[in-house]
Amino acid sequence: MNIPKCFFTLLVTALACIAPPALAEYPDKPVKIIVPYPPAGTPKPVIDALYTNIADILRQPEVVKQLFDLGAEPGGSTPEAYARQIAADVEKWKKVVAATGVKAE
Repeated sequence: MNIPKCFFTLLVTALACIAPPALAEYPDKPVKIIVPYPPAGTPKPVIDALYTNIADILRQPEVVKQLFDLGAEPGGSTPEAYARQIAADVEKWKKVVAATGVKAE
């Protein structure tokens, strides 16, 4: 599978995050940015290829250094862990919506 390098560069940039443990400058207020994986219905081989390539890029010493120099810390999880996190978030917010009676406008 041949996916353009510019696509991976964009994804790596988007996946750069500040995640616990927080950077020393912000020890009490960690910020975590979650960047979604491809949309539902994306074939598993495509998701696996994206994950593998992005994880490899995020482990490259020069990428790690550049991200740290920008005040970011590369992070991420597996597609399966991400799916579990999304499912847990949906359940949590369902309860909040039910308890508060919030309606979409």
